[in-house]
Amino acid sequence: MKLKKFLVSIVAVAMILSVAAVVPLIAGADYEWDWWDCKLQGFHYGRDNFGVCKACGDKWNCQAEGWHWFDYSTYICDICGVKRDCEAEGWHIWDDSTYVCNACGVKWDCEVNRHSWDYSTDICDVCGMKWNCEVEERHSWNYSNHTCNICGVKWNCKIDGHAWDDNETGIACLLCGEKRDCNIYGHAFDGKGPDYCLGCRLSSCVILGHYFLNGVCTRCNAREGEVPTSTPPVAPYSKGDIRGDGNIDVSNAVEILKYIAGLPNIISGNAQALAAADANGDGEIDVQDAIEILRYIAGLSNAISG
Repeated sequence: MKLKKFLVSIVAVAMILSVAAVVPLIAGADYEWDWWDCKLQGFHYGRDNFGVCKACGDKWNCQAEGWHWFDYSTYICDICGVKRDCEAEGWHIWDDSTYVCNACGVKWDCEVNRHSWDYSTDICDVCGMKWNCEVEERHSWNYSNHTCNICGVKWNCKIDGHAWDDNETGIACLLCGEKRDCNIYGHAFDGKGPDYCLGCRLSSCVILGHYFLNGVCTRCNAREGEVPTSTPPVAPYSKGDIRGDGNIDVSNAVEILKYIAGLPNIISGNAQALAAADANGDGEIDVQDAIEILRYIAGLSNAISG
């Protein structure tokens, strides 16, 4: 008898607990968010698929929130029922196969947007216009013969740049045959040790000076305090002649500006170039040194000499 009463008591407790769990669900409450105070936190949190806040029951207001919950199969807002306005949203939803907006039905306008080029035919898929190199401001080059596939114009090295190739005598352009001038185009180091310029064939240590790390030059493997017989002595650098080639030209001013800006340059790590960069002799390397070199080139200053 006592056992029967005990079992009945357990069943009764279980039923009470079940009812206690079901009632809040029927009432629409969600105790998972009981801890969140929307007013205190300053915003709602944990909205369901209908835009209702799980914490306080607030319904999403599209105008107040500033954006809609669009169903992108119908382009209608699930909350307020408004249809998507592409002009208001600021962008269209284009169908790439028809070039028509799926939301508002407007057709792609190449004048407003841009052309959709088929690069196999060089024709716009939308309006049928053929590519115009002058309008688009670029050519479609065939690099086997350096001729434009569309207009047939030949590559112009002065406009489009040289196609440099290194050989035993230095670096020359494959198209026009011009030999690379390191004073104009900069040095072209091969990146191998001992490193040297592929253009002028000078060792990087001659051009940049030795760079010693733990007593050994990282460029030519010479030991600090020793000058290898294969490397000619570095020529003295005069004021303004940062490259040490006996010329004071615009390239020297450019190297100073690169040094100031922290870009790759020939001054860093080269004591002689560093001294030559102080063109106005004030003990600092700044823009004034670059200006002094330009004034010298223009014949407005005699403060430096080559």
